[in-house]
Amino acid sequence: MSLQILGPYEGSGLNFMNFSGKTIAERFAPLNNWGLLREEQHIWPFAMTHDNRQPMNFGTQDYLGLSHNDTIIESVKEFIDKHHTIHSAGSPTLTGRTIWTEQLEVKLAAILKQKTCLIYPSGWMACYGAVTGLTNSKDTIVMDAFAHNCLQLAARYTTQNIFKFNHNDMAHLDEVLEKCRQMDDRNGLIVITESLFSMNSDSPDLRRIMELMHKYEAILIIDIAHDLGVLGEKGLGLLETIDLLYEKNIIICGAFSKAFGTNGGFIAGPLEIRKQMTTMCPTYVFSTGASPLQCFVASKSIDLVFSEEGKRLRKRLKELVDFTVAKFRENDFVLNGKPTQIVPVHIGHERIAKMIFKNLLEKGLMVNLIEFPAVPKGKAIFRFQLMARHQEEEIEQAIDMMRTSRITVEREVADLID
Repeated sequence: MSLQILGPYEGSGLNFMNFSGKTIAERFAPLNNWGLLREEQHIWPFAMTHDNRQPMNFGTQDYLGLSHNDTIIESVKEFIDKHHTIHSAGSPTLTGRTIWTEQLEVKLAAILKQKTCLIYPSGWMACYGAVTGLTNSKDTIVMDAFAHNCLQLAARYTTQNIFKFNHNDMAHLDEVLEKCRQMDDRNGLIVITESLFSMNSDSPDLRRIMELMHKYEAILIIDIAHDLGVLGEKGLGLLETIDLLYEKNIIICGAFSKAFGTNGGFIAGPLEIRKQMTTMCPTYVFSTGASPLQCFVASKSIDLVFSEEGKRLRKRLKELVDFTVAKFRENDFVLNGKPTQIVPVHIGHERIAKMIFKNLLEKGLMVNLIEFPAVPKGKAIFRFQLMARHQEEEIEQAIDMMRTSRITVEREVADLID
């Protein structure tokens, strides 16, 4: 299909991946024009401006609501008044690692039962850095087919020896690892996965993965961004299914932006990785370190998350998850994955999903449209995300909006879609 005639309801970002031309206009005008057409139809879901305090917002990832926590906000005011600093002003390899960075590292390493921890300005940088800093071109990477963008790009940057296993398929992982070890029994064999996949709301069998790690002398890199602090009796999510004290070849990375109400990311693991990361990890060495304020907020949030108040918030969020899942199913929606704070609502056809999205925005409901290529073609979803500060009445209202919008749109396009 010609890019010049690609309509607002047609195609995807993949149509514009192989841009060409000598000038900026030649290279990027096709995507820009397509985006403008979608904006005119109010179906452009990217980089929208919104107020995350509005009650009809089910698109943000402040799962425990800590970005609005009064205790933390007051602590921030006191911090600024006392220390008069909000900037690390340097690479953490040089002068950008502050006393607040160190305090956060020690605290998080203890919670994750690891010997060391490194802090990054963002979770993306941390997870990308875990792969690029701890693997090289001789290593083989075996990763879940649905692994996050930061992990996929990092693998491609690092080595050509990349194999993917079917999503959460442990039998296929076993098969791929066996073949990889037969091809190379000398170098690193790195498995990459996540504890909670944000597009699917599902998790791997981590105990089985660790058995395979031992069997094939492999190293695991696991991104725990979406369940740390939110799931599990202790707030450790999927990590609670294994004994971290006895796992020596595991690298844990993640973000503070999901449960902890602030930006930032981390890598935790054995002590041996510290010198490697602080001298060889590009996103650590060549970027300004996380700010003192960032580290202070993350530390305060960790104290809250792993306290009785954190248990109360997790309990409340679980109640909302159960309520939401039941209400969606009562209204004949199909949900993907397991019940968590991430509720992937299956729509299917992209045109229908885009039109529903337009309708919802007009009604004042913020919920993220996820379309191809972020999900397979013909499997568009709305990623309905819950926060502990949501109320049942808001959830019912939002689901009713989605139900009526779906009915309206399906009637409108019945003669256009097979």
